[in-house]
Amino acid sequence: MAYGLSATRLRRYGSHMTTEGNVAVVTGAASGIGLATIHRLARMGFHTIAIDRDQTALADLLPSLAGGGHRCLVADVTDTDQVRRAFDDIAATEGRLDFLFLSAGIARSGHWEDIGLDANLAMVDVNIGGVLRCLDAAFPLLVDTAGSTVVIMASASAMTGVPSFATYAATKHAVAALSEALAVEWKRYDISVYDVWVSFVDTPMGQQVADSPAATRLGVKVRPERVADVVVSVVAPTKSPVHLLVGWDLKFASGLTRRLPVKLNQRIAHWIHKYPRRADPSSAHEH
Repeated sequence: MAYGLSATRLRRYGSHMTTEGNVAVVTGAASGIGLATIHRLARMGFHTIAIDRDQTALADLLPSLAGGGHRCLVADVTDTDQVRRAFDDIAATEGRLDFLFLSAGIARSGHWEDIGLDANLAMVDVNIGGVLRCLDAAFPLLVDTAGSTVVIMASASAMTGVPSFATYAATKHAVAALSEALAVEWKRYDISVYDVWVSFVDTPMGQQVADSPAATRLGVKVRPERVADVVVSVVAPTKSPVHLLVGWDLKFASGLTRRLPVKLNQRIAHWIHKYPRRADPSSAHEH
C-alpha cells in the first residue's frame, strides 16, 4: 500500500512551507488513521515520533517510514506516567514539537446495557482521558515551538447523540468541545487546534463495529489515507475551521443536523440506527 502524498497534494499542502527538521508526534500510530497519517508526515519531511502501546507493531512501522531519523515510543495513553515519560523523552531529544496528532482511540457499539460499565469507562479513559494526558504532557513543548499545531481525532458522532454508540459519541462530543475551547485559549501561544470528523473508516477499529446497524446501513468505506489527507492539510498556514470534516456527505449532514430540531434529528437517528420509535408491548416487563 502506498502512503505517500501525490505530487499534486504535496504542492497543495506543502510547496510553500518548510517541514524538514520539524517534529511530528502521532499517538495510535501503529494502525489505522494514525498509521496512514504518520506515513504522510514522514513523506512531507517531518521527523516523526510514533507513540503506541503495541511495541511489535511499532517495530514493524519504523523501517517502513520514508526518510530517516524517525523514532517510536511505547506508551499507553491511559497511563499518566507513561505519557509523561514519552513527552519528557521528546523534550530532551528533539526539543520541539511542531505537529501533534492525537489519534489513539477505541470504540464499542451495542445497547447500553450490553456494553457494560467497564467498557464504557474504558472508552472515556482512552478517548478523553488519553487526550487530556497527552495535551498536558505536550503543552510545554507546544508553547516553546513557534506555530505549533494540534489535531485531535473526533468523529461524525460529535454531531449528535448516536444510538448504539452512546458513550463513544459522548467522548467525541467532549473532544469537539475541548478543541473549540483550546482553539481560542491557545491562540495566545501561537498554537493552532483542530479536530477531525469522519464517519466509518476502514480500519481495524472500524471493522470492530462493522456489524452495528449504522455501519451496515452507511458502510465502512472511508479509507484512512483520505482522513490523513485532511489531517495534514492544516500543516500549512490555513484558515480552516476548528472541525475538519472528511467528505462532502458529512459536510452536508453536519449542516443539516445543525438546522433541524432535536426531535427530527432523533427520528432520523431511529431510522439510521434501526431503533423502534416505540416500545413493543409484547416485550414489556410485567409488573
